[in-house]
Formats: sequence, structure tokens, C-alpha cells
Amino acid sequence: MKHGIFKTLAVALLASVCALTAAAQVPDYHYLRFNEGTGSTTADLALPGLGAAPSVPPVTWDTTTQQLGAASLKLLPSLANGNNCNLNVPLNITGSWTIELWARDFESGTTLRYLFGDNTASFYLYRTGSSPAQLFMGGTGITGLSVPGALVFQAWTHLAFTYDAATGLLTAYVNGVQAAQNTQATNPLNISGTSGSGLAIGGYGTSNHFVGGIDEFRWWSTVRTPTEIMTNMNIELNSFTDDIAVSAITSPVSSVGCTPLSATETVSFDIRNYGSNALASGTFFQADLSIDGG
Repeated sequence: MKHGIFKTLAVALLASVCALTAAAQVPDYHYLRFNEGTGSTTADLALPGLGAAPSVPPVTWDTTTQQLGAASLKLLPSLANGNNCNLNVPLNITGSWTIELWARDFESGTTLRYLFGDNTASFYLYRTGSSPAQLFMGGTGITGLSVPGALVFQAWTHLAFTYDAATGLLTAYVNGVQAAQNTQATNPLNISGTSGSGLAIGGYGTSNHFVGGIDEFRWWSTVRTPTEIMTNMNIELNSFTDDIAVSAITSPVSSVGCTPLSATETVSFDIRNYGSNALASGTFFQADLSIDGG
């Protein structure tokens, strides 16, 4: 939705500023909040997104101990392997990216468990079956990255993985702090699968699914900085443009309400967040300006 600005300005050939829109920055590949708390689907709020329509297995939703928002996924041992949360869009990712999620481990045992993956793309993140357990990201063409001590039994942990196609660096962050890094031997990576189910969250094909909670899954097409990861990991990101609007406009005004502007004069717009979700310091948004002649 565009928010109208009805203050007429003369710019060059009596052009007038007619609209300004702003949108809070959200992941552009996938963004799952898991706030439904019931049912077999969950919304993908990415902008513009990849056209996903995620399906959810017969899980027990968590509406009491979730990390953020109204609910989270709760994957119990009784869930049959293969009943994953599927993004339902074929995986075809090239270039840089960042994946983020909150995870809570319900097991203290030594069973290997997959947090997400696509077996047709051979791309995955799992908790190892060793003791002490660690996380491992790997797949075809990926120089495996081990992250020791990342998950704590029954505690929510924020995980982030960034891949920089320019440098080949794959970096892991735990609760916003860098925990591991290596350089990919195959660069740039091309993560491509053939399954229409796409990436599975909480599993990997019919292999051992994760037993625990998952919340706030985010996949970006850029390398998020440590500051961006730390600043935004404890808030839900606002993907609704209606919450952000122009609250004021400052410009030269004449007795007839329309003053020609020279090339050096400035028109100022004040942007205000009217929504209930606070934008953390350092959050970026994009403004688009439309100009109509008349």
C-alpha cells in the first residue's frame, strides 16, 4: 500500500510529490515466524520471497515457551521421520546468503538430529551424535563447518550461518557471536535441489528429525553483519508496510501553495513507525519516491 502525500510541490515542470512508501527490512528468500499455533500451514513473510507455501507436519505447537511471537514449532520424539516442515519451493540458491533460526534442544542423548536440509540438494545442518554434541553444516561442494557446544539442553539458542560468495567464507554465529569459520574449497556455492518439497525445517528427507523447538527461521540473499544479527535476533521483523508512514513533510511554501524549487533546495520527509513492533536501532528500510507531473 502506498501512503499518499497531498502537499503539492513545484519541481522542475511543476511536478508534484504524490507518494512515499517505506518497508521494514525482512528476509527476501524465506521468513517463517511460526506464530499460527495450530493447523498444518505457516506463513512465509519474506519480501519478495520465493513463492513458498510452507506446510507443517502434525507437530505439537508451543504457545507457552516459544522464543518470540505467539508460538513456535515443537518437534517431539513421537513424530515420524519424514514429517517435516517443508518450504514447498525447489531449492536453487546461488551467491551469498544468511540463514538464521532459534533452536531449543529437547534431548541430552547422542542421536544425530537434522535441524534443516534438502536431501536432493545434499545441503544440511545437523546436531552430531557425538558427546559432547556439536552442530555441523555440510553438503555437496561444502567444506563442512563444525560448531562445538552450540546447543544447550532445554535452552533457546540463536544460530546464524553466513556465506560470502566473494570470499568463500562460511561463518557460524551462536547467540550473535562468531563461533566458527572456514573457507569453501568450491566457490561460489550452488545449492540446487530437485524436490518440489524444497528445504525441510526440522528434518532432512526421512532421516532423524530434530527433537526440540524451532522459531524465527530467516533466509536472506545477503551476508548479514554481526551487528545486524545481534541487533535483530531478539525481535520479530516487521513485514507490513502499513505500519510505517510519512508523518511530516517540510518544503518551501508560497501564498498560492506552490513554490518553484531550484536544483539546490531540499524537501524533507519524516518517517514514523506507527506499528506495535519496534524497529531496532540500525534496522534498514527502503523508501520509494513517486513524482507526478502536472
